[in-house]
Amino acid sequence: MKQIAVIGAGSWGTALGIIAGRAGHHVQLWSRNAEVVEVINRDRVNSIYLAPHEIPEGVRATNDLAEALTSAEIVLL
Repeated sequence: MKQIAVIGAGSWGTALGIIAGRAGHHVQLWSRNAEVVEVINRDRVNSIYLAPHEIPEGVRATNDLAEALTSAEIVLL
């Protein structure tokens, strides 16, 4: 299991995060948009960019870039 940071929580970034999360990895999904972060963490979907795909529990959104990168073994842009 890897620690993965995905930079960008639009449709592509969210899709990458979902795939990595389903594979059992811990994912930090970074977005500069606080509303996107809140919706992902609260509802487990990105209703703004990639509804209605459920986001696995191993994926957490943040708008703090340092937090997303701190423990990352892999960074996806």
